[in-house]
Amino acid sequence: MFSLFYWVLVIILHNIYLYIWHSDINIIPTCKKEKFKYIFDNETFTHEANIYRMGNLQSSKIIVFLSGSFQFSFDIYLQKLLNDLLVIDDIRNNCQLIVFEKEDKQSFICAPDVQKYIRTIEKLDELTLFGFSSGGSIASHILAGLKDLKCKKKIITFDTPYHVMENVLSYKNTNLLFRPDIYFYYVIMRMYIKHYNYDEIKQFLKHDNWTDGAEEFLQMIFKIHNLTEDEFYQLSGFNFNQDANTKIISIYCEKDPIVNREISDAYIKKNSNGFKIVSDCKKGIIGHCSDMWSPTFEIDSIVKHIQS
Repeated sequence: MFSLFYWVLVIILHNIYLYIWHSDINIIPTCKKEKFKYIFDNETFTHEANIYRMGNLQSSKIIVFLSGSFQFSFDIYLQKLLNDLLVIDDIRNNCQLIVFEKEDKQSFICAPDVQKYIRTIEKLDELTLFGFSSGGSIASHILAGLKDLKCKKKIITFDTPYHVMENVLSYKNTNLLFRPDIYFYYVIMRMYIKHYNYDEIKQFLKHDNWTDGAEEFLQMIFKIHNLTEDEFYQLSGFNFNQDANTKIISIYCEKDPIVNREISDAYIKKNSNGFKIVSDCKKGIIGHCSDMWSPTFEIDSIVKHIQS
């Protein structure tokens, strides 16, 4: 237990550093912000997402970055990574880097939103989805719905729990003093307060106890989105229903207090359906989407897999 607290403290310090020195997207070269407006067939409401495009904006080699934490945002670790990647000539000159941001909708039901945007891209020869934490699992559902696209496809997961629901529920079996799910409860509450149809869902936003955590916020998700437990179980697990040629790459910290690696490994073993995940990217350091805080963060492994 002491080691978990130590790891969490290190991650907190990582993020403090990142927010102090890397919290301004305006410093990213060639960053172009656009509004993406769209309507689904069964709705009259117009949705909006922020799209940030960097690198070679004419390139057909597309990399879409997806944050974690139950909503898609241009989070601080993304800003730091993109700054590092855009220093590399091959990435800056030959790739179009895109961040999909939608902070008023729960990210686990955003796969159709991201798919809708990707289908607007006219030149698409290579498509890589790069998902941080839970964003890695959501990336798999996005790509599973794009199997008709005739292009090279790849998923890179970064510190991803391959089954988010099981991973979060495992926190309740730990010491009461180590309950990340209590923090996640507040994160998802804040997201729903900004939700695009808040007046329709506010009846389900209840907070009765300071120890509310995984089970309580899962029940909130089920009610708001009219999902059964089995349906959300499917949404929050990595979807291996991919094109046979899709490449899946896992990059992760060996010492990560947020991800239960045993649960992820067991889920992969049971559900991978013959897919061989490239998992030679184990980082023997402490972090959860935070180890790139260092000014000398080693990105060679990430660049190698982007280029492969």
